Amino acid sequence: MKTIIITFLSISLFMQVLVAQVDESRTFMYLQNDSIVYVKDLRFEDGYFINKSDNKKFHSKHEIRFVNAENGFFANVENVGSRRAPDLAKRTIKADINLFESQTIYVDNAYAPGATQGALFTKKKYYNYFNKGYEHLTRASYKTLYPIFSTNSESMVYLNKYRTANIYEHVFNIAQWGAYAGGFYLVFYSFQHNSKNGSNFSPARSLILPLVVLLPGYGMRMVSNWFGAKKNEHLHESFVIYDGIK
Repeated sequence: MKTIIITFLSISLFMQVLVAQVDESRTFMYLQNDSIVYVKDLRFEDGYFINKSDNKKFHSKHEIRFVNAENGFFANVENVGSRRAPDLAKRTIKADINLFESQTIYVDNAYAPGATQGALFTKKKYYNYFNKGYEHLTRASYKTLYPIFSTNSESMVYLNKYRTANIYEHVFNIAQWGAYAGGFYLVFYSFQHNSKNGSNFSPARSLILPLVVLLPGYGMRMVSNWFGAKKNEHLHESFVIYDGIK
């Protein structure tokens, strides 16, 4: 019995050493069962990991925890991301605490995979995650990061800025939709009221006031987008300072 226990512990220790010595200079898949599969010429293209040597696609993303491809290190976040977040996040900081990021572009808050950032009504939504080594990921937020970063006063400066920008992003987003709702109500009221005036009814005149209200709504959307981008910058900087990256 003692021999069996010692053998089991030796195997467990050997597996831990293998995990600790992952060769990130090579392309590989780190599976959910902690095993590692090294793959030649692995690349992420069009939502798939493709083995360029035989041009085969890997579809079973649910079996994968991490992937080190030619064009980046990715993590499977399907169990920790929101409903609209992509299933994969790319590592943007590799250090004691790793930072992962994925992005989704919306058009008037509707998911638009083919949208181009910078168009009139587009908004880029950032999703961030963190971990140590090859641990499972945690969604990045002020609440989850405070216990870690509270020991570093400089990191906390940017984490507090992250929280403030996050609050303002949501405030201006709510204000935007309030302005839109008010504008649509004025459109309805203007048409209903002026239609009773018969020949004095002027559709062009009826749209002037609603447009005056809708334009500030669009401005609030731009401000919300700006705070969203600044929030992501502050989060990134807090990790840079904590990890001591120059």
